[in-house]
Amino acid sequence: MFAANSSAPAKQRPKVASLRFILLVREERQRLEEEDVGTLGGIARWHKNTVLRAACIVIALLCAFSRMYLGVHTPLDVGVSLLIATVLVFLFYPLVRRATESPKRMYLLLGVMVAVAVAYVCYANLANFPADMDLDNLYEGRKNGFSLLGALLGFCLAYPLERKYVRFDEKAVWWVQIIKVAGGLALLLGIKEGLKLGFRAVGLNGLYLNAVRYFAVVLFAAVVWPMCFRRLKMLSSKERAA
Repeated sequence: MFAANSSAPAKQRPKVASLRFILLVREERQRLEEEDVGTLGGIARWHKNTVLRAACIVIALLCAFSRMYLGVHTPLDVGVSLLIATVLVFLFYPLVRRATESPKRMYLLLGVMVAVAVAYVCYANLANFPADMDLDNLYEGRKNGFSLLGALLGFCLAYPLERKYVRFDEKAVWWVQIIKVAGGLALLLGIKEGLKLGFRAVGLNGLYLNAVRYFAVVLFAAVVWPMCFRRLKMLSSKERAA
């Protein structure tokens, strides 16, 4: 009887592992879709192409309503998120636009944003929340806080470095543009996920490591990778000369 009872859990383990895998994929898919909505909203506000702006808005709305269709979020969740995103895009955009025209304004804006991010991280990790608090939401809130702080700190360092040493030209031939976009995305993903695997390999699992990962991602995206564009431009110039 003991042997029969002891073998029962072993038969359930594949099912448990499969369930965990499905939940992990669903969580990652949800995170990516939420990030896509914010990215599409930013492109729609920043870009001047009317067709592209309309396409981004339509896709963002479809992504938002798909969350309700799948039962992941309630209409209230989606409505509040869209309202906050709209306010940020239309109010924050002019501030950033003006800040790009003056380094002093940009430094001031970055300082305010870092202060807000630090305050949020302290609140999310030190405040006494109710016992019935959704632990998954609390975990995601803390993780996002560290990610935001790391990205802002990375931009604070990247901004003066880019102004002084990089200043890359956005114009290039079509195949160079493809290399810049595809290569940049691949390298960014490799850095982001590679650091995660590396931290786990050495036994580091703290949420603060998200700040380190996003600091490295922003620094690479704003300084390291653009420095390679000059070499790509030289290659395209040689091709034209030949």
